[in-house]
Amino acid sequence: VDLRVDDHPDPVTELGRLLDLHALLFGKPDPAALRELTGALAGEVAGLLATRGYPAGDGAPAALDAALASWAGVENLEERIVAGKIDPLVLDHLRTGPRGPE
Repeated sequence: VDLRVDDHPDPVTELGRLLDLHALLFGKPDPAALRELTGALAGEVAGLLATRGYPAGDGAPAALDAALASWAGVENLEERIVAGKIDPLVLDHLRTGPRGPE
């Protein structure tokens, strides 16, 4: 990876941001860190996806997996999707990332 930050006002912080972004987009999920997509977490994820235009239909696990996979494909996070589970990095991005079209 060749990253250039020498023109940035805060190059060290920018380099860290770019490295974190690279890890998010190109890394693989840690199987031990994956969280089960059930209960309150499933409800939260379904709500966040709905606000971004990816409703989980009837809320069944398969519908939630499909909605999450569709959103992740647009966000270039498809390598981090595991059916029935969610990568904590994907969850954080879903919670704090762009909210979609206003």
